[in-house]
Amino acid sequence: MRFSEKRPFSVMLPRGTVRGSVVVLHGLNMKPECMLELAAVCAEAGMAVVLGSLRGHGEQSPIGAWATVTSEDWLADAAACRNEAIRLAAGNPVWLIGFSLGAACGFAEYLQRIERERKPATSCCSRHKTEHPVQVSTTTSCRSRHKAEHPVQVSTTTSCCSRHKTEHPVQVSTTTSCRSAAGGPPCPHAACGLAEYLQNIKKKPETDVPRPFRGYAGIILFSPAIRLRPWAHAVRLLFPWPRIRLSSLAGVRYQVHDHTSIAAYRALFALRRLIRTELSRVRRGLETCPLPPLTIIYDARDILTAGRALGRWLPGETVPAFHRVRAKNTWHHLITDRRALGDEAWQKLTRLIREMLDSG
Repeated sequence: MRFSEKRPFSVMLPRGTVRGSVVVLHGLNMKPECMLELAAVCAEAGMAVVLGSLRGHGEQSPIGAWATVTSEDWLADAAACRNEAIRLAAGNPVWLIGFSLGAACGFAEYLQRIERERKPATSCCSRHKTEHPVQVSTTTSCRSRHKAEHPVQVSTTTSCCSRHKTEHPVQVSTTTSCRSAAGGPPCPHAACGLAEYLQNIKKKPETDVPRPFRGYAGIILFSPAIRLRPWAHAVRLLFPWPRIRLSSLAGVRYQVHDHTSIAAYRALFALRRLIRTELSRVRRGLETCPLPPLTIIYDARDILTAGRALGRWLPGETVPAFHRVRAKNTWHHLITDRRALGDEAWQKLTRLIREMLDSG
């Protein structure tokens, strides 16, 4: 399977009809291809699988990305995987399966997206909603003087007058404007009437309307790197030096690099912080968060993560299903393939996953 920085995922389709889709995210410094055995189980259940490759992982990822990666990079990759899974599902259920870092990243991206959807749409001027209901975000504008009066920028998908696309298709970027106030040539349509603009808004096809957020039908987390063992927090002492490298704990068969950068650990802890903050607000009753059915698969002897302890961070109405397995490796952390679990345990686990996917 091929991955690239521009397309941080690869797709595996089932043989028959697509019954849904699954986002599968790998662990820290782990080859995305090592999740193929788990992805194949999902594909056999009739699911289209979006196998993610988070920034800094994969054969095509430059070593520089590994030394400078941030949590925002990983969240963007997880969002791209989710969007592709929604497209492939075509209205059918969408699931998330993540291991270690992938579990934390996928869960954090889901909580972050819910938070963004919960906030009301904002506008940078008082008349946008009533006179010309343009989708105005913190980075878009439809008027010529925004940069001067209140610095909002023009995005690639909005235009400040109705005829730009047909008569002068200006490429409007996030840092430039098509109006003279941005330092460019004057716009010949500065005197365009509001009536004409509103008329074109009414003719706008429904496909341009942003789709409502679709949540996951279920989330399955393997050894989630969210609640960590106490000794694992010692790495935070090195956070001021993100380019320092530490020996990788992953086996040679699984690891992408022979080391793990402090930048990667720092990004992982940022994801944990985001999850803890969002769930804390829900527990205190400040916000509501509709969590889908949550399943946590863990090894009690895992020396890196405490899977069962994650339940203490969840709101009271969310009762996750815990499934304990026993890994055959030294760290008891890797539990995502037959080699790590053994034949009998792997068969039980795959049967459990198929049952959960069928229930969705």
